[in-house]
Amino acid sequence: MKLIYRDYSYRAVAVSLLIWGVLTGVTAACLSPDPVLSSLYAARFSARTSFIILCIILTGTGIKGIRNILSNAVWKRFFRILVFTFSINHFIHLAYIGIHHYYADRILFQPENIPGTIVYALIAVLPLTVHKTTGFLQQVVFSYLPLLLTAMVFILTYRSRLTSSTRNLSPSWLYTTFLVIAVLLIILNVYRMIREYSAGRD
Repeated sequence: MKLIYRDYSYRAVAVSLLIWGVLTGVTAACLSPDPVLSSLYAARFSARTSFIILCIILTGTGIKGIRNILSNAVWKRFFRILVFTFSINHFIHLAYIGIHHYYADRILFQPENIPGTIVYALIAVLPLTVHKTTGFLQQVVFSYLPLLLTAMVFILTYRSRLTSSTRNLSPSWLYTTFLVIAVLLIILNVYRMIREYSAGRD
């Protein structure tokens, strides 16, 4: 935690994301004067940003592997900053979800949202634990698992968009593309985990 607090790179990322979050809200407000719809736009925009960042992270972990990333000082630093960026942006997304639920007069925390709440908790601690993953089991629990669970949440979300009877804000092909990308990245990372586990046993 002290490393993140003292490193100006993390502060710059946090400030930049807060500015980006505000711009997202302003853009959404310009698209619709209705606070229910504009807050929904902001939540969707911030979710897309999180998805792109997550895809970059999972591409790196899938190709190089977390073990190789953490063994290189430059890659490790870049990886931690990316994870920190993803974590901060996803909580900006959560804030917009809360705002949308407020204007839509909905309850944010419901029993069916428990899995998502658990994922948010994992995302919150991920920047603090990811650099401490020395053994394979720690890498799975503190790095791969939270990232892959988050990707699964995105998959379930996009699947629900495709099967929903209500009109979506985005075309179906976009959700299909995101869903396919997420599935491929999960497969790539599971394959990488198997490779790393096999290498550790040799």
